[in-house]
Amino acid sequence: MAFLKTVLGSFYCPQTYRDAFAREGYGLGYSFLLVVLTTLLLTALTVPSLQRVHRELFVGDNGRPAVLDDVLAQVVQQMPVMTLQNHRLQTQDAKAHVIHVKAELMGEVAEGDIITIDTTGNSSSATMKTPVLITADEVIMEGRDDKRVRNIKDISREVGEEAIVITPEMARDAAFKLSQLVRENAAKFYAITGVVGLLCFVLVMYLLRVCLLAVLALGGLVIASMLKLPMEYRTAMRMAAVSFTPVALLAVVMPWLRGGGAPNALALLVCGWVMLAVVLRLLREPQEAA
Repeated sequence: MAFLKTVLGSFYCPQTYRDAFAREGYGLGYSFLLVVLTTLLLTALTVPSLQRVHRELFVGDNGRPAVLDDVLAQVVQQMPVMTLQNHRLQTQDAKAHVIHVKAELMGEVAEGDIITIDTTGNSSSATMKTPVLITADEVIMEGRDDKRVRNIKDISREVGEEAIVITPEMARDAAFKLSQLVRENAAKFYAITGVVGLLCFVLVMYLLRVCLLAVLALGGLVIASMLKLPMEYRTAMRMAAVSFTPVALLAVVMPWLRGGGAPNALALLVCGWVMLAVVLRLLREPQEAA
């Protein structure tokens, strides 16, 4: 209750800052709760966008099919007929097949080559130009730092020793099962990534906030000396934590209202110093009157 009273009072109530000035500590606990509050507020503001992404990915929107289904359909349409036999993969025609897809999500269009199927022996991990390369013997997936390789021999052992002809119908059925699998596990994925993501985000933002407050407090000491206001560093940091509250909340809300990007660190630092200077001047006035 005291936390919410301080948050609200930081916008309009001079007594809130007088009370904060009289307290002890660095204001780190208050800063952590403020980071949690702004994170929850940011999450609430982004929910509509996340819902739209989910709808476009898995349901479809404005008469268009779901992006997941559309991309899988494009892949299936471009896949050649292949035969898996004697632990090797072969296409009917001896040439490289490059699968190109195009997708639109949230009004943004992306397209490119994603898979190369070349069983002629002319392509390798050293020359691959797409994220995935399928050769007669290997499936190679390019990662951020390295390449992951899966042997065709291992795949053929899983499906049996008999020759298998991979037709468009078989690929279409596999794409349907993959689509269903992704949809069935989407809720679990959201839950796990959401919780882990929020915890990591709060931790990182709190560490950054502490660093920002430390810099603001140094500036606060300079401002306090100019105003001839006696103040220790921990008091300056505590006052910076409270006076930064309106800046932190507006930094979350304003980009959402006007559709722009979030303010950069320098803008936040300057706004924090301005707020701190106003607050310290406010605290100085009663002493001048006395």
